[in-house]
Amino acid sequence: MRKGKGMSEDGEFELMLARARGDESPPPGFVARVAAAGAAMQPAPEVEQAAMAGPRPASGFWTDLARAIGGWRGAGGLVTATVAGAWIGLADPGGLLMSAASAGTVELMPGTGDMFGTEVGD
Repeated sequence: MRKGKGMSEDGEFELMLARARGDESPPPGFVARVAAAGAAMQPAPEVEQAAMAGPRPASGFWTDLARAIGGWRGAGGLVTATVAGAWIGLADPGGLLMSAASAGTVELMPGTGDMFGTEVGD
């Protein structure tokens, strides 16, 4: 910084420290411009949005329930899961379990019994 007419070295140093600390206030009108720009970016209040949107559809138990589960997509998923569960429950899966049981035991890792010392001799 250059020295001004009445500026001593101490005054210049204090000015630099004040700027570094942020003690200097912003230019006049700056805060007002920032506040005005922020207010312009804010969404409109809900009262005005509701008036612009028009009448809201009537809500009842079924409408609220459909909205809570995600509309027709959520209801479709629930119906699909219900039908699949009923199908599995009614279509006796016993045949599948019988064929698995008749195969006996399956050793997935043969020979690991010796490795751990748990192999029972024949």
